[in-house]
Order: sequence, then structure tokens, then C-alpha cells
Amino acid sequence: MKAFETSQSYGNDLTINVIKRTAKTITINTSFGEQRIKVRGQENGLEYISFKCWIIYATDNFDMNEAVKIANEKAYYS
Repeated sequence: MKAFETSQSYGNDLTINVIKRTAKTITINTSFGEQRIKVRGQENGLEYISFKCWIIYATDNFDMNEAVKIANEKAYYS
């Protein structure tokens, strides 16, 4: 089982920072501000959230190099 942990960052296209955690929700901070989101789970125990148009899994650890690459690709194709 892989779960979201407080004080950790996830996602590279949209980065979320987990501020608080309960059994069913996480409070995140993003470029959209602070929001509480329902945590969902798969049969294999992997947690994920659905936020706006993104789906972020608890295995999607933040990687600065990957985030920069995605941002550069978006700027190039804009």
C-alpha cells in the first residue's frame, strides 16, 4: 500500500504539497491555493486524488527535473 504523507510533494505537471492528512482526506497546497481533497484508493491499496483535470497518485513523487521538462514543453508548444 502506498499512501500520501504529510510534508511531502507529489506530481510534476501540477505539484501538490500535503499539509494535513486524515483517513479519508488530505489538505493540499497548490498554485490554486489550499484545498481539502477526498483520497481514493485502488484495489491494490494505491491512493490517488482527482483535482481539477489532474489525477495524482501517491507514487508520483515530485521530481524537479521532470517538472522543469514538462514546463518547458508547455512553453514550447504554447
